[in-house]
Amino acid sequence: MSKKTRRQVNGTLVAGLMLAAGCSLALGGAVKTATIQLFPELPVTDNFQSLALDPSLVYPDLRSATILTTRVRLQFTPLNGYNANNIRVALVSPIDNPSFGVLEVLGSTYNWTGPGPFVLEIETDALNGLMPPPGVPRPWFLDISNIDGDPPIYSGQWSIDSRFEIDYDPVLVFTTACQPADIADDMGMPHSTTNPNNGVNEGDYNLFFAADGFFEQASMGSMGIGMFCDIADDAGTALPPFDQGGTNGTENNGVNEGDYNCFFNNFFLGCPV
Repeated sequence: MSKKTRRQVNGTLVAGLMLAAGCSLALGGAVKTATIQLFPELPVTDNFQSLALDPSLVYPDLRSATILTTRVRLQFTPLNGYNANNIRVALVSPIDNPSFGVLEVLGSTYNWTGPGPFVLEIETDALNGLMPPPGVPRPWFLDISNIDGDPPIYSGQWSIDSRFEIDYDPVLVFTTACQPADIADDMGMPHSTTNPNNGVNEGDYNLFFAADGFFEQASMGSMGIGMFCDIADDAGTALPPFDQGGTNGTENNGVNEGDYNCFFNNFFLGCPV
Protein backbone atom coordinates (compact mmCIF):
# COMPACT_ATOMS: atom_id res chain seq x y z
CA MET A 1 0.00 0.00 0.00
CA SER A 2 1.59 3.29 -0.96
CA LYS A 3 0.87 6.92 -1.64
CA LYS A 4 3.07 8.86 -4.01
CA THR A 5 3.18 12.64 -4.16
CA ARG A 6 5.18 14.96 -6.34
CA ARG A 7 5.25 18.66 -7.05
CA GLN A 8 6.84 20.99 -9.52
CA VAL A 9 8.22 24.46 -8.83
CA ASN A 10 9.09 26.63 -11.83
CA GLY A 11 9.12 23.54 -14.00
CA THR A 12 11.53 21.64 -11.75
CA LEU A 13 10.55 18.30 -10.31
CA VAL A 14 10.62 18.91 -6.60
CA ALA A 15 9.91 15.84 -4.52
CA GLY A 16 8.93 12.24 -4.73
CA LEU A 17 7.64 10.74 -1.52
CA MET A 18 6.27 7.29 -0.80
CA LEU A 19 4.67 6.05 2.39
CA ALA A 20 5.08 2.31 2.67
CA ALA A 21 3.27 0.15 5.20
CA GLY A 22 5.46 -1.56 7.76
CA CYS A 23 5.21 -3.31 11.07
CA SER A 24 7.71 -4.06 13.78
CA LEU A 25 6.97 -6.64 16.45
CA ALA A 26 8.22 -5.55 19.83
CA LEU A 27 6.90 -5.21 23.37
CA GLY A 28 4.36 -7.95 22.75
CA GLY A 29 3.61 -6.73 19.23
CA ALA A 30 2.29 -3.32 20.38
CA VAL A 31 4.92 -1.21 18.62
CA LYS A 32 4.44 -0.44 14.91
CA THR A 33 6.63 1.26 12.33
CA ALA A 34 5.66 3.99 9.87
CA THR A 35 8.14 4.23 6.98
CA ILE A 36 8.58 7.45 5.00
CA GLN A 37 10.74 6.86 1.93
CA LEU A 38 12.15 9.84 0.03
CA PHE A 39 13.52 9.60 -3.50
CA PRO A 40 13.65 11.68 -6.71
CA GLU A 41 11.64 10.18 -9.56
CA LEU A 42 14.19 11.43 -12.08
CA PRO A 43 17.93 12.17 -11.75
CA VAL A 44 17.36 15.95 -11.70
CA THR A 45 20.27 18.16 -10.69
CA ASP A 46 18.60 21.29 -9.25
CA ASN A 47 16.26 20.39 -6.44
CA PHE A 48 14.37 22.16 -3.70
CA GLN A 49 12.07 19.82 -1.81
CA SER A 50 9.38 21.00 0.56
CA LEU A 51 6.23 19.00 1.25
CA ALA A 52 3.35 18.90 3.68
CA LEU A 53 2.42 15.28 4.30
CA ASP A 54 0.28 13.16 6.58
CA PRO A 55 1.59 9.65 7.30
CA SER A 56 -1.63 8.90 9.19
CA LEU A 57 -3.42 8.60 5.83
CA VAL A 58 -1.52 5.33 5.46
CA TYR A 59 -1.20 4.62 9.20
CA PRO A 60 -4.53 5.74 10.75
CA ASP A 61 -3.50 4.52 14.21
CA LEU A 62 -0.64 7.02 14.17
CA ARG A 63 -3.24 9.60 15.24
CA SER A 64 -3.07 9.93 19.03
CA ALA A 65 -0.21 7.40 19.08
CA THR A 66 3.07 7.92 20.92
CA ILE A 67 6.26 8.11 18.84
CA LEU A 68 8.98 6.11 20.58
CA THR A 69 12.03 6.44 18.32
CA THR A 70 12.98 7.33 14.74
CA ARG A 71 15.63 5.71 12.57
CA VAL A 72 17.08 7.70 9.69
CA ARG A 73 18.84 6.35 6.62
CA LEU A 74 20.06 8.87 4.06
CA GLN A 75 22.27 8.28 1.03
CA PHE A 76 23.18 11.31 -1.06
CA THR A 77 25.46 11.75 -4.06
CA PRO A 78 26.35 15.36 -4.92
CA LEU A 79 26.44 16.39 -8.59
CA ASN A 80 28.07 19.21 -10.57
CA GLY A 81 30.63 19.90 -7.84
CA TYR A 82 27.95 20.63 -5.21
CA ASN A 83 29.27 20.85 -1.64
CA ALA A 84 27.10 18.42 0.35
CA ASN A 85 28.23 20.14 3.55
CA ASN A 86 25.49 22.67 2.74
CA ILE A 87 22.60 20.18 2.55
CA ARG A 88 19.82 20.34 5.14
CA VAL A 89 17.11 17.73 5.70
CA ALA A 90 14.34 18.48 8.19
CA LEU A 91 11.27 16.47 9.15
CA VAL A 92 8.81 18.37 11.36
CA SER A 93 6.06 16.43 13.12
CA PRO A 94 3.04 17.85 14.98
CA ILE A 95 3.68 16.04 18.27
CA ASP A 96 2.20 17.56 21.43
CA ASN A 97 5.57 18.45 22.90
CA PRO A 98 6.93 21.97 22.39
CA SER A 99 10.50 20.89 23.17
CA PHE A 100 10.70 18.35 20.35
CA GLY A 101 9.14 17.74 16.95
CA VAL A 102 11.96 18.65 14.56
CA LEU A 103 14.43 16.15 13.16
CA GLU A 104 17.23 18.04 11.41
CA VAL A 105 20.20 16.58 9.54
CA LEU A 106 22.98 18.87 8.31
CA GLY A 107 25.68 17.68 5.94
CA SER A 108 28.19 19.82 7.83
CA THR A 109 27.52 17.85 11.03
CA TYR A 110 28.76 14.69 9.32
CA ASN A 111 31.53 16.30 7.25
CA TRP A 112 29.97 15.54 3.87
CA THR A 113 32.84 16.83 1.75
CA GLY A 114 34.13 15.38 -1.50
CA PRO A 115 32.41 13.44 -4.28
CA GLY A 116 30.39 11.02 -2.09
CA PRO A 117 28.16 9.11 -2.00
CA PHE A 118 27.44 9.87 1.66
CA VAL A 119 25.50 7.43 3.83
CA LEU A 120 24.02 8.26 7.21
CA GLU A 121 22.24 5.85 9.56
CA ILE A 122 21.19 7.21 12.95
CA GLU A 123 18.52 6.70 15.61
CA THR A 124 17.01 9.72 17.33
CA ASP A 125 14.41 10.74 19.93
CA ALA A 126 13.87 14.15 18.30
CA LEU A 127 10.32 13.26 17.22
CA ASN A 128 9.36 11.38 20.38
CA GLY A 129 6.03 12.36 21.88
CA LEU A 130 2.27 12.17 21.58
CA MET A 131 0.64 12.74 18.21
CA PRO A 132 -2.48 14.95 18.03
CA PRO A 133 -5.82 13.13 18.04
CA PRO A 134 -8.12 12.61 15.03
CA GLY A 135 -9.78 15.84 13.94
CA VAL A 136 -6.81 18.08 14.74
CA PRO A 137 -5.52 19.20 11.30
CA ARG A 138 -1.78 19.62 11.85
CA PRO A 139 0.38 18.25 9.00
CA TRP A 140 3.94 16.97 8.95
CA PHE A 141 6.49 18.93 6.92
CA LEU A 142 9.49 17.58 5.04
CA ASP A 143 12.05 20.10 3.83
CA ILE A 144 15.31 19.47 1.95
CA SER A 145 17.32 22.50 0.96
CA ASN A 146 20.69 24.14 0.47
CA ILE A 147 21.46 26.34 3.50
CA ASP A 148 24.11 28.38 1.65
CA GLY A 149 22.30 30.14 -1.17
CA ASP A 150 19.12 31.81 -2.39
CA PRO A 151 17.07 30.19 -3.85
CA PRO A 152 17.78 27.20 -1.62
CA ILE A 153 18.52 24.69 -4.38
CA TYR A 154 21.05 21.90 -4.23
CA SER A 155 22.57 19.59 -6.82
CA GLY A 156 22.56 15.88 -6.18
CA GLN A 157 20.63 12.65 -5.99
CA TRP A 158 19.15 10.61 -3.14
CA SER A 159 19.12 6.81 -3.22
CA ILE A 160 15.75 5.10 -3.39
CA ASP A 161 16.18 3.62 0.09
CA SER A 162 16.65 6.95 1.85
CA ARG A 163 13.98 6.84 4.52
CA PHE A 164 12.66 7.65 7.99
CA GLU A 165 11.37 4.73 10.09
CA ILE A 166 9.16 5.88 12.96
CA ASP A 167 8.38 3.43 15.75
CA TYR A 168 5.14 4.26 17.55
CA ASP A 169 2.80 2.82 20.14
CA PRO A 170 -0.78 2.98 18.83
CA VAL A 171 -2.37 2.13 22.19
CA LEU A 172 -4.55 5.05 23.28
CA VAL A 173 -5.07 6.01 26.90
CA PHE A 174 -8.01 8.36 27.28
CA THR A 175 -8.88 10.54 30.20
CA THR A 176 -12.60 10.68 30.91
CA ALA A 177 -14.92 13.64 30.34
CA CYS A 178 -17.40 14.17 33.18
CA GLN A 179 -19.77 16.56 31.35
CA PRO A 180 -20.02 18.41 27.98
CA ALA A 181 -17.70 21.30 28.88
CA ASP A 182 -15.00 18.91 30.09
CA ILE A 183 -13.27 18.81 26.69
CA ALA A 184 -9.67 18.67 27.94
CA ASP A 185 -7.39 17.31 30.62
CA ASP A 186 -5.87 19.59 33.25
CA MET A 187 -3.04 20.53 30.86
CA GLY A 188 -5.45 21.79 28.20
CA MET A 189 -5.01 18.83 25.87
CA PRO A 190 -7.90 16.94 24.21
CA HIS A 191 -8.93 13.73 25.96
CA SER A 192 -6.29 11.51 24.40
CA THR A 193 -3.40 11.87 26.79
CA THR A 194 -2.22 10.37 30.04
CA ASN A 195 -2.36 13.74 31.80
CA PRO A 196 -4.67 14.01 34.84
CA ASN A 197 -8.21 15.26 34.39
CA ASN A 198 -9.75 16.68 37.53
CA GLY A 199 -12.93 18.00 35.98
CA VAL A 200 -13.91 21.29 34.36
CA ASN A 201 -11.19 23.87 34.84
CA GLU A 202 -8.71 26.19 33.14
CA GLY A 203 -7.54 23.38 30.86
CA ASP A 204 -10.97 23.17 29.23
CA TYR A 205 -11.26 26.95 28.91
CA ASN A 206 -7.81 27.25 27.33
CA LEU A 207 -8.47 24.48 24.82
CA PHE A 208 -11.86 25.93 23.84
CA PHE A 209 -10.22 29.27 22.98
CA ALA A 210 -6.95 27.87 21.61
CA ALA A 211 -5.77 28.84 18.13
CA ASP A 212 -7.18 25.57 16.78
CA GLY A 213 -10.22 25.72 19.05
CA PHE A 214 -13.74 27.13 18.73
CA PHE A 215 -13.23 29.95 16.24
CA GLU A 216 -10.95 27.93 13.97
CA GLN A 217 -13.31 24.95 14.00
CA ALA A 218 -16.37 27.17 13.52
CA SER A 219 -14.83 28.44 10.28
CA MET A 220 -14.68 24.88 8.89
CA GLY A 221 -18.42 24.36 8.48
CA SER A 222 -19.35 20.68 8.29
CA MET A 223 -15.65 19.73 8.46
CA GLY A 224 -15.83 20.68 12.14
CA ILE A 225 -18.22 17.83 12.94
CA GLY A 226 -16.59 15.51 15.45
CA MET A 227 -13.83 17.89 16.48
CA PHE A 228 -13.22 18.60 20.15
CA CYS A 229 -15.38 21.75 20.24
CA ASP A 230 -18.32 19.97 18.61
CA ILE A 231 -20.08 19.13 21.88
CA ALA A 232 -23.68 19.99 20.99
CA ASP A 233 -26.18 20.12 18.15
CA ASP A 234 -27.18 23.41 16.51
CA ALA A 235 -29.78 24.05 19.23
CA GLY A 236 -27.20 23.76 22.01
CA THR A 237 -28.26 20.34 23.31
CA ALA A 238 -25.24 18.30 24.36
CA LEU A 239 -24.32 15.34 22.18
CA PRO A 240 -24.34 11.78 23.61
CA PRO A 241 -23.38 10.45 26.06
CA PHE A 242 -24.41 13.54 28.05
CA ASP A 243 -27.69 14.28 26.23
CA GLN A 244 -29.57 13.46 23.04
CA GLY A 245 -28.26 16.30 20.88
CA GLY A 246 -28.00 15.47 17.19
CA THR A 247 -30.51 12.61 17.47
CA ASN A 248 -34.20 12.33 16.77
CA GLY A 249 -33.97 14.59 13.74
CA THR A 250 -32.06 17.47 15.37
CA GLU A 251 -29.29 18.95 13.27
CA ASN A 252 -25.59 19.20 13.98
CA ASN A 253 -23.86 21.11 11.21
CA GLY A 254 -20.51 21.50 12.91
CA VAL A 255 -19.07 23.90 15.48
CA ASN A 256 -21.33 26.92 15.95
CA GLU A 257 -23.41 28.93 18.43
CA GLY A 258 -24.97 25.75 19.79
CA ASP A 259 -21.58 24.48 20.95
CA TYR A 260 -20.63 27.89 22.38
CA ASN A 261 -23.85 28.08 24.42
CA CYS A 262 -23.55 24.48 25.58
CA PHE A 263 -19.97 25.02 26.73
CA PHE A 264 -20.76 28.05 28.90
CA ASN A 265 -24.07 26.66 30.13
CA ASN A 266 -22.09 23.77 31.60
CA PHE A 267 -18.66 25.22 32.33
CA PHE A 268 -19.45 26.67 35.77
CA LEU A 269 -21.45 23.65 36.89
CA GLY A 270 -18.42 21.47 37.52
CA CYS A 271 -18.58 17.70 37.46
CA PRO A 272 -21.63 15.80 38.77
CA VAL A 273 -21.08 14.29 42.18
